[in-house]
Order: sequence, then structure tokens, then C-alpha cells
Amino acid sequence: MRSARYILLRIPRKSRILARKYSRKSSTSGVLSAIISSVTYGLIPLFSIPLMNKGLHFDSVLFYRFFLAALSVALLMLIKNINFKISWKEFKTLILLSILCNTCSLLFFLSYTFLGGGVTTTVHFMYPVFVTIIMGVFFHEKITPKNIVAILIAILGVALLSSGEGFRKINLKGISCALSAAIFYAMFLVFSVKTSVKDMQVLKFTFYIQIIGVIYLLCFCFLRGTFQWFPLQDTSSVINMISLAIIPTIVSTVALVSAVRKIGSTLTSVLGAFEPLTAVIIGIWVFNEPFTLKMLLGIVLIITAVLGIILTHEK
Repeated sequence: MRSARYILLRIPRKSRILARKYSRKSSTSGVLSAIISSVTYGLIPLFSIPLMNKGLHFDSVLFYRFFLAALSVALLMLIKNINFKISWKEFKTLILLSILCNTCSLLFFLSYTFLGGGVTTTVHFMYPVFVTIIMGVFFHEKITPKNIVAILIAILGVALLSSGEGFRKINLKGISCALSAAIFYAMFLVFSVKTSVKDMQVLKFTFYIQIIGVIYLLCFCFLRGTFQWFPLQDTSSVINMISLAIIPTIVSTVALVSAVRKIGSTLTSVLGAFEPLTAVIIGIWVFNEPFTLKMLLGIVLIITAVLGIILTHEK
């Protein structure tokens, strides 16, 4: 998953002060980077759904995605001369974080088998809401009335999105998987900023989350008996897999870091709304996913609620 996006929650306040020192050209570049980061991550359904439609199990798709991504990040670390060394304490923490992150990925991809890519991505976009709830319940951070209203709006949005094709067609399994993925990702984010690895270099953090995840996903595949050798003879599948490993993973992360450094975490988070919008557009135009007025209203409510949470948190 977006293992480096935890940066958004741990970027210090001085990032916003530093952002003011940049020129208008730099700010424009930062906005563009944030949009690129969100749009490229929203492209996950475009590359992953065709692979699953060709018979590749969702867990095998994830295994190959993170295997290729981990190799790419390792190469970048070697080029940048970044030390791979970590302490035993950090390693134990990274194991926990990787399990949380990759369980989120499994549930996220599993929900594709029940829901469309647009609906899944939009429901998953609720993770800031769950971060707010977790921080309030377990870390005693104040949940303001505005936060409560935003949470209720998000719940209403999910209800409308779920019943968009009629209450008889609600796929509770799909919605449950997407919501569970958002909860696991929220837990991953919270623990990322509350543990000893919160200041670890982005590439090193990403590499270990992915390489531990590769082992975790491989074990998961073998335990379920769903491991599959990748069909190298299928050119379109190879292109989709490489694209999945590079564009929504490496490109999205690099663009995200660039955006946060140039325009700060708040505006970068707000522009993250392009992620579900991209997934919805792809779902409708590429995969002919159904789309109704109720679903449109649900998407608008969820995005509004999430943006409200982000902006309220930063004030």
C-alpha cells in the first residue's frame, strides 16, 4: 500500500513555514506533484483489475507488485548510498507495521472482487476519519464537534455509496472489506508516528515495509494454496504488473514527498481527493462500472467529510 504516505501525519509544522519561503513557481510545482501523486495512486484499478480478470489471485498480484517495488526501492537506495542497517528494535516495529500495511492491501484488493474499483477506493479514502477516531479513543486527542459531524457525514456517504444500485444489491462483504482496509491503514499510520521508526528515511522505511510484506504475502499465498507463477508469456499482464509496481507505488511516493516539501502537508492531503475521483472515472470509462446519482452523492459526502477532518486537524 502507500507505505510512505505516513509522512503526511509526521511532517513537522515547520514544513508549512518553509513552504512560504518558496517561489510561486515552486508552489505550482508542489501542487502538480500532489495531483500526480493522487492520480497515479488512483490508477491501481487500471492495472490490477485486468490481472485479476485473467485469473491471477489478488494475493499473488500483491506479492509480485511489492516484490518488484522492493527491488526498485533497493536500487534507489544503492544509487543514493542509503545504509540498509537497522536496529533489532526497529526491525520488530517494522514487522508489525508491515503486517498492518499489507493486511490493508489484501483487504483492499479483495474488495475489488466484490465492488468496483471506484467504490472501493472511495470507501478506503475514509482512513483519515478512522485515524481521528483511533487518536481520540486510544491517545486521548480531542475529537471536536466538527470532527463528529464530519464522521457522521462520512457514514452517510458510505451508506449512499453502498445502496447506489438499490438496497437489495448492497454487497456487505465488499463494503466490509473496504472499510476494514481503511481501518488497518489508519492503524498503520498511527503506529508509524508513535513508534521508534517515525524518523526513519522514507526509502529505507518503504523498502522494509515492502520486503517484509513480500514474505508475509508469500506465506499467505502458500497457506491459502493460491500462489501462482506469473504468466511471463502474456505481454499485457507483464506490462500491467510492471506499471502497478512502478506508477502507483514508486512514482506516487516520490511525487508525494516532493509535494509535502514544497506546499506542506495540509494542501497535499486536500489534493489527495484526486485519488478516488481518478478511480471512479476509470471504473466508469474503462470497466463500465455502474454509476447512479446516489453513488455520486455518496462520493461527494465522503470526500467532503475527509477534507473537513484534514482541515480541522491542521488548524
